[in-house]
Amino acid sequence: MQTDAIIAHWLPILENVLPVVVIVLLSTVAMYLVVVKALDVLDFRRLEREKAVFIEITPPALTDKTLEATSHLFLILHGLDEGRAVPDKLLRHKVTFAAEVVASRERGIRFVMRVAEGEAETFEKEIVGFLPDAKLRRIDDYLPVLDGSRLARVLEVKQKGYFGYPLNTRVSLDLIDPIAYLMSAMTKLAPGELMVLQLVISPTVVREADAVAGRLLHNEELVYQ
Repeated sequence: MQTDAIIAHWLPILENVLPVVVIVLLSTVAMYLVVVKALDVLDFRRLEREKAVFIEITPPALTDKTLEATSHLFLILHGLDEGRAVPDKLLRHKVTFAAEVVASRERGIRFVMRVAEGEAETFEKEIVGFLPDAKLRRIDDYLPVLDGSRLARVLEVKQKGYFGYPLNTRVSLDLIDPIAYLMSAMTKLAPGELMVLQLVISPTVVREADAVAGRLLHNEELVYQ
């Protein structure tokens, strides 16, 4: 009987409080999503106005870098995100840079990195540390001014499959180099034509990466979804 009395006492209270709690929770979640979306939009506009530096990289003809060295370079680039100031993290300011393969009949094929002006010096040091024989020089924006007299087309490609693939070893790259297929498709351009393959890269943390790391610990060389 005492239990019935407790239930009878608290049930009306819960009936009055529960809707309020649900409304507060839903409002908090909705407000959080709105704030996150607004910060992302503001950050996108910040990135559009951000001063950038174009670094042309001429790699050496031959390189014997190990898989571990390449992995270390990726770790350093990924660490740029952790090096942000606290206000930048609170405002969801992203670290982005673009790896670009630029092809033209007049200049041939070039490798260009577009990085934020504040990150350019750090990036150059890391590239030189990874490839001491590489030649780096800062260049102007290679894109011509689109004043209506030129035709331009942008094709956006998204990855549909699973991302969990290991870095290729030097031996496998000697047999099959994916960039060679892309570069062959960027040849035989007409005078005045310009073709660019751009990879916009931003360090991030995804939950699936932890699962991939766990699978690799079990000596799974290739991870499928």
